[in-house]
Amino acid sequence: MRAREYTQAFPASESRVPEKCAADEWSTRARAKLLDANPSFKALGLGSGFTGLGVDTLIIDDPYKNREEALSEATNNNIKGWWIDVVLPRLNPETNVVVMFHRWSENDFAGFLMQSGEWEQMRFPAIADGADVPAPDAMGREKDELLTPRYSLAYLEGIKAEQGLSFYALYQGTPYPPEGSLFRVENMLIEDAAPVEASRVRYWDKAATASGGDYTVGVRMARDSQGLFWIEDVKRGQWATDQRDKEIRQTAVLDGVGVRIGGEQEPGSSGKDAALAFVRMLAGFNVGCEPVSGSKEWRADPLSAQVNAGNVRLVKGEWNRALIEEMRSFPVGKHDDQVDAASGAFNLVAVDNGLSDFDTDIADEIQRYRGR
Repeated sequence: MRAREYTQAFPASESRVPEKCAADEWSTRARAKLLDANPSFKALGLGSGFTGLGVDTLIIDDPYKNREEALSEATNNNIKGWWIDVVLPRLNPETNVVVMFHRWSENDFAGFLMQSGEWEQMRFPAIADGADVPAPDAMGREKDELLTPRYSLAYLEGIKAEQGLSFYALYQGTPYPPEGSLFRVENMLIEDAAPVEASRVRYWDKAATASGGDYTVGVRMARDSQGLFWIEDVKRGQWATDQRDKEIRQTAVLDGVGVRIGGEQEPGSSGKDAALAFVRMLAGFNVGCEPVSGSKEWRADPLSAQVNAGNVRLVKGEWNRALIEEMRSFPVGKHDDQVDAASGAFNLVAVDNGLSDFDTDIADEIQRYRGR
């Protein structure tokens, strides 16, 4: 702050900053005269306390050391706990807070803060992408305009080719490209209705959270005689166990006995017991559960291949936007329950031998997944 460039930009600072003071904690001459033990500036490590100090402006820079920390549930819980227990009590109604870092995941500290709807998100991508997801360009640039002449478009495109998805977190201010990472969501057309003649399933990804946390999701999918896949309906809610079971049973009645019902069997004896209870609850319907294995990304891969090839359609409904945005952000989004349920539905309907033009390539791929 004593440098020539700074004092030229802010002439008044030269008379305000003491000639001798520590770099990590100092006060202006006016502040020091108040004798209230509150410095003008204090540098703290993340997670540090600042008992007895007031805060008019708080800047949180790079709360994560690396990508691994940003994706760590334990690290995120620690940061959220620090914010709630240590930071919030020190703020006042006029406090300004700035948080800045690379966004590796939607389920990070910024995602946690923005749930309140009281934050302004400013994004400065190296290459303007013309997208409003997750936020409009803060400088109002046109698509492909550069942030700085320091890097040419050719250079940045070369970096992107080497880094893949990491490029978007490090250079574009978003965990994923606007068009989606695993799922190219722009390839899913929205239609008014699916063909009547088709094989249909409803697959459930279950949770038991009445408020917050994961969603229970049931996705109904159809496969027509042309080999196209139709997502016809998404039932989604954060329900306690008893309400969840009522919703699943009622949905089965509305779907009718012609719609097969599937669910996952989690590992261990408790998972087997839960699967048996699921089947008993839906007595009278064509229902079954299968063990799942492999990562969520691996299980979603067969569905993503069909989405990216333009073979998946959506039936127009209020649930469309939420599903599209979750698929766009998968696997680094805040939620993945709809993707899990859609993947399960696809893996179930794709191997339905009742179709006359059964695609053996898809069937073999799904059977390999089931046998892994």
